[in-house]
Amino acid sequence: MRRAHCKFVLVLAAFGLLISCDGGTPRGSATPEAAQQFAELRQEVEILTAADFMAEYNPEELQQTVQNFVQTADAKYISPTGKYSILHIACMLKKPELARCLLLDGADPNAFTIIENSPAESPLLCALTADYSPDTPAETINALIDVLVAGGASLATPGSVETSLTYNACLTCAHEAVYAHLLDIGVPRSGNELQEAAYRGWLGTLKRLLEEKGGLTTEHHSLITIVAHMSGGYFPGEHLACARYLLEQGVPVNATDEAGRTALFCLAAGYSTLEEYGRKEAALELLTFLLQQGADPHLRADHDETYPGFSAYDLMAQDSTIMEHLRTSGIALTAPPLIIRGGEMLAADVCRAGLTQSSAETIAPYFDTIARLFTPTAEMSRQEIYPDALRSAVILLANVDAERTSALIASLPIWKDREALIEHNHTVMAILYAMQDTPSIILPKELLLQAAEILMENKAHENAAITTELLGRCADSDEALAGLLEDSRLPIRAGAWGALLYKAGLPSACNGSVAAWLANQGRRADSPVLQKALLLTSIEDLWYGNMESAQIEEFISLVNELGAERAATAYRNIADNLSNPDKLDEIMQTNDEWSYELEIATARFMLNNKEEFLRPSVSPTDAP
Repeated sequence: MRRAHCKFVLVLAAFGLLISCDGGTPRGSATPEAAQQFAELRQEVEILTAADFMAEYNPEELQQTVQNFVQTADAKYISPTGKYSILHIACMLKKPELARCLLLDGADPNAFTIIENSPAESPLLCALTADYSPDTPAETINALIDVLVAGGASLATPGSVETSLTYNACLTCAHEAVYAHLLDIGVPRSGNELQEAAYRGWLGTLKRLLEEKGGLTTEHHSLITIVAHMSGGYFPGEHLACARYLLEQGVPVNATDEAGRTALFCLAAGYSTLEEYGRKEAALELLTFLLQQGADPHLRADHDETYPGFSAYDLMAQDSTIMEHLRTSGIALTAPPLIIRGGEMLAADVCRAGLTQSSAETIAPYFDTIARLFTPTAEMSRQEIYPDALRSAVILLANVDAERTSALIASLPIWKDREALIEHNHTVMAILYAMQDTPSIILPKELLLQAAEILMENKAHENAAITTELLGRCADSDEALAGLLEDSRLPIRAGAWGALLYKAGLPSACNGSVAAWLANQGRRADSPVLQKALLLTSIEDLWYGNMESAQIEEFISLVNELGAERAATAYRNIADNLSNPDKLDEIMQTNDEWSYELEIATARFMLNNKEEFLRPSVSPTDAP
């Protein structure tokens, strides 16, 4: 049977497939293999369009395009909105023989889809995308590429680098052999091929490209940071071998990228995100190798957006897994000296000092320098890390001199100027959050009362509640608090009850507070009262689906029992919609009074049972 331009009627009854047949006049170019691939395609489209990631690709239109071909055998048909053709779908699902026959029947190899919020895709780009058909062997994809090129597909793609064939093969194709095949057939180069090979850990391609360029030059030194960045990431590859090869070719082990990040820094910065990929061992192996090759863990990445001014050591020291692995590997690291610089690096250095929990003795010489964060320049206040730096500054300075730090905070003009208090809301929030973690900071009663009123007027409810709760640290606040315990404004009332908890030496009524208090006291929830208080302050467990059904019912029943009916209704809605993010967002955007209602009810419960909190813990050996 002739396979090219053979006209015949082909019926594959098992799948109800009809290619050709119109009043006895044969039409269409097909082969039994193409018919079989189309039958597979029809089944696979049903599965594909049901996938969550396909929702934005108009799956109904994909199905309609397939159905149109079943009815008309028109290979030239383009869907009205997404501009899909049956050729696009054949390429998505990696059907080379079907694609060849469609091209013979006039399918356009250079037609682009139009998908809102997504790049346009030609049949060639569809052929490279693994999402649609992730287990396809490289040989099949290469055969499909050859079919498309022979049928007139252009190797050039319009637009930016992100639409280039090599870029898409790097990001979406599982096979180095496909990438190499694109290079073999002369795909136009984007200029980023070396970076793409390093990104995927494709050692053979990396060597080939460097040889084509006549060897490695200084402009290629940053490739090692790309290798390191992706060594434990989503894509498996020969990243360790690539790093070893680059070092052998003369790349310095401490080479940096444009942000001043070394390969070691990139590994340390990304390590905490690798759990979901299950590739932490690969990252640890490369990290150890780099240190053995002389990588300096103390070099700072001053221009990194997430950890400016941090060193690789600062990040590694926060992860016990890394430090234990290095210890067992015989690698001993020492902490770099603390440096607090002024100017644009001040916020970064203070963040670093806070993260590494620098001692009071170490911080004391820098007290005045760190204090400049409270009166920032316009440039400093615009830094993304400024709120975190300010929070760290409060804690660090309080450890040096709590009284001086309290006076410094109280003297800030934001407390006295109504407009400034609102304008600098993020600054206020950072200071308040830091003060929650720093009991030694005490502000004047009058300042706190005035600030709480202004914050309430401007609907900054959470800040108002925290500010009111800080009254618990003021020795002269009893009378003021007595008048706020029944305030009609629930955030103020919740803050007042929180202040009473503080004065009584009890944990706050907020999420996670009882668990933290028990841990700090070295105690267990060894009584029904403590167990109930622990449950009432375990909101995050409910929110993230970590509460068993029985616990949820117990929690909601307890909230009702305490008289917080609105809170019980709200948390019932949350529990019933844990798998519906849109509904959860809708619930959280409603009036937040129910959350304060629960805090007040929990605070009353804890105060009514404070003896259970304050009694000595019963150890297992003391129990009868």
